[in-house]
Amino acid sequence: MPKLTGTEMPGYIAADTYTGTYSRGQGKFRADTFTAAELAEMLGGEGEPFVVWVSFGHVNGQERFGRDRFIADAEGNLHLYSSDGHRVLVHGAERPLRILTKPA
Repeated sequence: MPKLTGTEMPGYIAADTYTGTYSRGQGKFRADTFTAAELAEMLGGEGEPFVVWVSFGHVNGQERFGRDRFIADAEGNLHLYSSDGHRVLVHGAERPLRILTKPA
């Protein structure tokens, strides 16, 4: 498979069929910060969608995380897709993202 550059990334992917919660607190999980390129290397085969829980800020003093779907490109950028499948934005390779990881 040829390396996908940002301009070759799909504008749409399959709609999400997830029916659980789209927002959660940290709970029993640990939160860590990685660059988009590190996440792309760890979780995303190039051109393959993957899901992570990404911090979107604090609500009433508690950090909250939203369920996001990404596809990584050859440069390590993460392309974010909405639940209906359209591309929403691109996180550059050096952008730090705080995500939920394994249980503490």
